Amino acid sequence: RRRKKMRFFTDSAPRNTPDVVPSADDPGDETARRYRYQWTYAAILCCALLNSDRGILEIFCEHHEDVLLRHDDGTFTGVQVKTRARDQALWATSDEEFLTACRRFARLEATFPTRFRSFRFLTNHPLHSGRNGRDICYVLDQIRRAATCADLPSRIQSLVARIADLAGCSQQVVLEALSKTQADCSLPRQEDIGVRLVQTLTDLWEGAADAPYSRLVLA
Repeated sequence: RRRKKMRFFTDSAPRNTPDVVPSADDPGDETARRYRYQWTYAAILCCALLNSDRGILEIFCEHHEDVLLRHDDGTFTGVQVKTRARDQALWATSDEEFLTACRRFARLEATFPTRFRSFRFLTNHPLHSGRNGRDICYVLDQIRRAATCADLPSRIQSLVARIADLAGCSQQVVLEALSKTQADCSLPRQEDIGVRLVQTLTDLWEGAADAPYSRLVLA
C-alpha cells in the first residue's frame, strides 16, 4: 500500500493543482523581475563612480526617475529603464509607457529648468524604425532640429501637444525636454543583466584582476 501511494505522488502526469498551474492574474513575479532589472542596471551605472573620468558624482535609484545621475558640473541626467519580452511589439511613440516617460521628462524640465543636461529612454527591446511619426529615434531627431513646435511635421506637433496635456506644461517645455532625450535599445536581455554587471565591474574595478568570478558575483 505504501509503494502504491508513493507512485501516486511521483506520477509525472500533469495535475490540475495550484503548484503546477501558472496564475493568470498575479503579475507579482513579472513586476519583481522588472524592478530587479532596473536595480541591476542602476548598479551597472554605479560602476562609473569607480572612474573619475566619467564626471559622475552621485547616482540615485527611484528618486524622480528610475535612475538619476548627478554630474560634476551640477547638472543631472534622468534615466527611464524599460523591459519587454521578445514576443511583444516594437517600441513606438504611441506606446503608453513611452508617453509616460516623456511626461516625466517634461515635468522634471518644468520643475528644474536648465538643471537636466539629458534624459534617457533605455530598453532591452527593439525600437520601431520606419522614419515616421511612430519611430521614436526619428521623432526625437526631428525635435532636436526644430526651434519651435511650428517647425515640426503635423503628426509630431500632435505628439508634443499630447505630452504637454499629460504633463500639464507648455509645448515649449516639452520641446526643451525631448530635444535632450535619447532613446537606446541596446540594454541586455533580462536573463543577461547580471552578467553585464559583472563584466562592467571587471572592466572598471582595479581589484577585479585578483578576484575569482564567484567573488565578483558576490560583490
